Amino acid sequence: MTSQELSARHATQRCATHCTFLGILLSLLVVPIARGAGSDEASSETTGTLQEIVVTAQKRSENIQDVPITITAISAQQLQASGIQTMADLPTVTSGLTVSAPGGYESFHLRGVGTTADSASVENPIATYVDGVYIGHQVGASLQNLVNIEQVEVDKGPQGTLFGRNATGGLIQITTLDPTQAPGASLTAGYGNYDTSTGSVYVTGGITDQLAADFSGYLRDQIDGYGVNFYNGQEINKENDSALRSKWLYTPDDATRFAFTMDYEKENGTPAEAPFPGTIPPGGLVPTRPQDIYVAAPVFDQGWEYGLSLKATHTFDIGEFNSITAYRRSDYEIPFPNVSPVLTDITIPLLYDIYRQFSQEFQLGSTANSSIRWVTGAFLYAASAGWRPVEIYGPALSPLVIDIYDEQRTYSAAVYGQATFPIAEATNFTVGGRYTYDRRNWEGSEIFTGSPLPSAYDSEHEIAQKPTWRLSLDHHFTPDVMGFISDNRGFKSGGFNDSQVPALKYDPETLDAYEMGVKTTILDRRLWLDTSVFYYNYKNIQVTRFIDGNENIYNGSGAHIYGVDLDVKFQATDALRITSGVEYLHDRYTSFPLADYTVPAVGGGDIYSTRNAQGNRLAMVPDWTATVAADYRVPISMPGTLRANVTYAYNGGWFANPDNRLKQPEYSVANASFNWSSPDNRYRVSLWGKNLTNTNYAIFGTEQANGDNIYYAPPRTFGLSGTVNFGSLAK
Repeated sequence: MTSQELSARHATQRCATHCTFLGILLSLLVVPIARGAGSDEASSETTGTLQEIVVTAQKRSENIQDVPITITAISAQQLQASGIQTMADLPTVTSGLTVSAPGGYESFHLRGVGTTADSASVENPIATYVDGVYIGHQVGASLQNLVNIEQVEVDKGPQGTLFGRNATGGLIQITTLDPTQAPGASLTAGYGNYDTSTGSVYVTGGITDQLAADFSGYLRDQIDGYGVNFYNGQEINKENDSALRSKWLYTPDDATRFAFTMDYEKENGTPAEAPFPGTIPPGGLVPTRPQDIYVAAPVFDQGWEYGLSLKATHTFDIGEFNSITAYRRSDYEIPFPNVSPVLTDITIPLLYDIYRQFSQEFQLGSTANSSIRWVTGAFLYAASAGWRPVEIYGPALSPLVIDIYDEQRTYSAAVYGQATFPIAEATNFTVGGRYTYDRRNWEGSEIFTGSPLPSAYDSEHEIAQKPTWRLSLDHHFTPDVMGFISDNRGFKSGGFNDSQVPALKYDPETLDAYEMGVKTTILDRRLWLDTSVFYYNYKNIQVTRFIDGNENIYNGSGAHIYGVDLDVKFQATDALRITSGVEYLHDRYTSFPLADYTVPAVGGGDIYSTRNAQGNRLAMVPDWTATVAADYRVPISMPGTLRANVTYAYNGGWFANPDNRLKQPEYSVANASFNWSSPDNRYRVSLWGKNLTNTNYAIFGTEQANGDNIYYAPPRTFGLSGTVNFGSLAK
């Protein structure tokens, strides 16, 4: 047996141990399946049944159990109970989802599809939408805080028909709360370890009979860092955030609605690269604690963004019309210093990332009672992104300073349509298509100060035109058992590498996905059991590498990915609910003849060569992921309600790069919370803890000539918070 086969066997055994609860749940299925479907009555917590979850994966409101797509939907209550406060926390409650976060550039991988690029113009193939607005900038997406949220929806698999070019592997949809006419307010304050203070406010109410508005604010102030830079004593790996959001809802009549939203987010922190465990940086000094570093250079980041959007909706006799107009701007500044502690070896690229985007979408969809459910629309997008500049300096270069300016302008237009036809009793056929036109204009210059070297300039453009599609067939075997099969294509456009003069482009990537699954509601609507199997043919994969600290995207020939998803929701008793998910992935490059391979150099750092990575694993892709969340309403004699939540997540480990040299081993994370609410819901006190086992694990790793580097996830954190609700929010 080969070492890879042995590792796969061990991973399977470990995941089986971690997921024992699934066997218990599956053993409950024998009697219910023989007994048949449950009741069609509306469910609620008081009846001990699972409530209907409404999602918009097909740009219309539908019961999640009737949608032929694998979806994870997380309510605001579950986010709070499981300790999900930021976008980076979402993998804790979503199997198959991982996040890479090099220096604030948080990007998601879903079912093995994603990017590890931390670059100004690179958009994630897992698209992020907030209230229907596409967030193109990686930093802009990562700055989205999860307060004032109604629901987060993770749609797995390509969503290229209805959501566009950059939903190759799926998308994350965030829905914020709508203001209400009834006045209400909520105030929350909290304190945690590392001298961390938090506070939030939410106010809603009517301005006139037809106009309602809300306002939310959030503040997080962390004084102590998770680690220390022992070269200068600086507190590192800490973060301070603030966010404001306001939505105004105008409904002049029953058929018309206007929603105007404004938001602003700001973040300051000190994210730090540490030497990858078991490797030696140039200079040879390795800190003894994972979160610490020894770097003779500044460590900081600062980013901010704001956005304006207007969504207009009107219902006609033939269907519902939507127009979504949005503008967003985000700026980000961060240095990526060499990890060497030796002053003479230090070079510091200081990056100024500037991003602007405008989007306009028009959409017309069928009415709710239409026998043929359809939607059609057009999407326009314009963005400007680039380093302005990348400034490279330091003792190793002095007196030379290199300034690299580049700007990449994206112009995209797409038309799309999708329709679901009933072709037999309880059987539906869905067909959809999208045609996308993308143009990328790039220009860049490289300026040398303190040197006789001449400046360089270049400009290029690239056009990509691609059709994407969706075909699916679904059948309801009973009112509570639905099966589906689908064929989807997604694509992500190519572009030009930032900070590369002359221009160096990379090509578009495409993904063909084939999936079939079953969604089942049984045990008198106490148990949802959803499972799916999928196969991906991934071509021209955009892969990230770092050479001498300089990021470069190039294309790998292709890969095959296949796997199984299993999602369970179980209302075990009126007081106990269990939510879980498990995903197994098998991912391999089918061909990658010019992949980067590295070997450690004597004295630290890496030496590069190229080889064929055929048969190797993709970056940041674990073979097993599993999540379990248990919510329990604890019987107490005192007034009010006490709830306990335990959330557990398992990751089977991943490789950092296509050469599969650096690996993050398997790890587990456990969160817990206890919440007491007064009988009238006016007061709530919460005690919470995250990463209770204090697991050290990576959220990004990379090989570079100046050393193998890693970004760590936060260690154990815990705290206490109190909330006071007023008016309608106290009911």
